[in-house]
Amino acid sequence: MDMPLDRLFHMQNLIIRGGYVLSPLEIKRVMGRDLRDFLKGLIPERLEFMITGGGGEDIIHVIVPSRKEDALVLMGLSITLLRLYCSEMSEEGYRIDCLLPSFYSSLQQEERVDRLYRIDLGESIREIPSSMIKSWVKPLVGDGSVYILISSFLSLTVFENLGGIRVYTSSGGLGIPPAGDITRVLLDIALKNLFDSQFPKRFPGIAFHRFVNEVYIFIRKNEKVLFDDKTGYALLEELGLRGKIEFIGPGDDPLPP
Repeated sequence: MDMPLDRLFHMQNLIIRGGYVLSPLEIKRVMGRDLRDFLKGLIPERLEFMITGGGGEDIIHVIVPSRKEDALVLMGLSITLLRLYCSEMSEEGYRIDCLLPSFYSSLQQEERVDRLYRIDLGESIREIPSSMIKSWVKPLVGDGSVYILISSFLSLTVFENLGGIRVYTSSGGLGIPPAGDITRVLLDIALKNLFDSQFPKRFPGIAFHRFVNEVYIFIRKNEKVLFDDKTGYALLEELGLRGKIEFIGPGDDPLPP
């Protein structure tokens, strides 16, 4: 992303003073067959984006910062948070996917199990109150400019340009705006405080590993407590989370595509 140095310095000063204002996120509808070409043109200008299902089988929603300056700020924000709370991040790493190799390694180290479950908690980005997320982030960053920027991000609206008319939607204080790595980092922090802290209390002795929204649960014979999809969904409801629980049988690919 090319940007004049004076513009970068101006943005930095605004952030330090707590005066940088993020613009709403924008939804762009893209036909599935055109997605690759669309992203080739998008990525040089906006490094942060999220892809979601659209209004039909062939339509995909790509959610992006409406200004390229915001994309740069959100990327810097995600790197800052990641380095503050994730001690295992290497010096060269700057994206949350840099943690995938260690996650896969932890899965491979598990001994033979009798049952394996996978939980996809991706839907939880729309359910976790922003006030809770801010309470978990504040001890990491303090109450200064970074915290102000995160609070601003959590209150962002999303708009779609429909025939020249901007239609806005608001989260109403729930969830994390879908904007790329910063969304995944904040979700990871939230699930560490919600899911990771509560699962061992409900299911002591049962091994699990989580990477952002993907959780793998390893069930062995003679477990002292029962875990299945019914008890799993009950835990998610209790924690205010949403997700899909799948049993992975022999011969199934345990890792998502």
